Amino acid sequence: MITEDLEHQPIWVHSGKDGHALLHLGRCASVRTSGEAFIYTLMYMIERALASSSEETIDVVLDISGIQPRYCPPNNSLKQLIYILQNHYPQRLRTLIVLDAPFWAHALYAVLSPFLDERTKKKLRLVRGESNKENVLGEFLECPDQLLNGQSSDPVAELTG
Repeated sequence: MITEDLEHQPIWVHSGKDGHALLHLGRCASVRTSGEAFIYTLMYMIERALASSSEETIDVVLDISGIQPRYCPPNNSLKQLIYILQNHYPQRLRTLIVLDAPFWAHALYAVLSPFLDERTKKKLRLVRGESNKENVLGEFLECPDQLLNGQSSDPVAELTG
């Protein structure tokens, strides 16, 4: 189930500059994954990321450029994922970097950010534009261009090889 899901929703674990693991969720393919497969795959990859580092927190890059809602996991799966993360992985997220978030996400963040705790605000980075992406990812990775240019290794081969 996990290897099949990784073919449609590529996820990689990278080693960050400072020893933190970086979990990179690539763009969804044009196939809708089942909710169960989505959750199992993401939980497995989160565990791999945490096990690959001596640090207890991870950085996550979520690439949503060109995402189409019809290929996203079902809403009930996203709710279940949020529940699992809140209850079983509290304080494990160091930074969430969202690449190419749509305009409405930036607008929503601008409205909500005054009400967010400073610690929470520091964990979320919405990034648009190639030079901005390269600068922000350069804070976390030695070679951010590999991630940006799709030169990451094959997640299925990493898992099975």
